[in-house]
Amino acid sequence: AEQIALQREQESIELSRCRVIEDIAAASNPKYRELLQRSLDFLDTKLARLKEGGEPETQNRAIGS
Repeated sequence: AEQIALQREQESIELSRCRVIEDIAAASNPKYRELLQRSLDFLDTKLARLKEGGEPETQNRAIGS
């Protein structure tokens, strides 16, 4: 059951990551692109921790803090 939950979490992060990448490509405002890049960095970190077998950070944590 835990393995399934971790797999779902990974899939969710990967989908979010794809969306952020699409938003970066479409964004014209530099400040918004910067925000999206920080979001992408956060998702990459979370995904790396998950793949290493560690627990992902809680979703209640603010992005970029």
